[in-house]
Amino acid sequence: MRRAVITGASGVIGQHVYTFLKKQGFDVYSIGRTPPTTCSNSEKHFTCNFTKVSEVEKLKRQLRLLTGVEVIVLGAGIDSYQNIHSFSEIIFEKVMRINCMVHLEIIQALTSVKNNPYLKLFVLSSDVLSNLVPDSLVYAVSKAALEEGVRNLCTENDNVLKEVYCFRLPYIGVPMSEIAEMKNSPASLEPESNFNANVLNKLIFQFERALEKPKDLNSFAIIEI
Repeated sequence: MRRAVITGASGVIGQHVYTFLKKQGFDVYSIGRTPPTTCSNSEKHFTCNFTKVSEVEKLKRQLRLLTGVEVIVLGAGIDSYQNIHSFSEIIFEKVMRINCMVHLEIIQALTSVKNNPYLKLFVLSSDVLSNLVPDSLVYAVSKAALEEGVRNLCTENDNVLKEVYCFRLPYIGVPMSEIAEMKNSPASLEPESNFNANVLNKLIFQFERALEKPKDLNSFAIIEI
């Protein structure tokens, strides 16, 4: 059976992508602190707090045993809602680790598996990378770094052929409770979610197109949703 791996599957957007992949016939494995609400098999969820080095190392060992993976969706992310005058080093490092570094480590683990010879990789982020949105500095920097990192994958000679898609969704203000737990980042900074069915339909349409598309070796695309 074809397998897919997704981070952020318990989030506002990720849960819809998770359900979509299952309907497409994929054997879906989720990664995160909590499983998606529709996950019926705990063995297909890798519990991992991305801020904990020991948990990430355990996750990488588990992923190196996972064969038959054809799709990776990187959907996890947090935002500190900070600008050049308000961000701190501690928060910057945490956001960068969760949004970028650990995702690159996940790719590293899955591309080291010999039985994963062809991967379609999807990065979900916000159009703050192409539009000016106040207080999005830290998030934008971390997601830009991830996009550049996965783009660079297409130049790697590691015997794994890849297609890379970066889906930039409209800024929907998804509440991210974890960042509110951090010092100097009160929950009042979290906006209400403006997620709607129109955004979801456009996103799923792009997923369908990419999954149905014939193999396009080592290609990279940024798609505004």
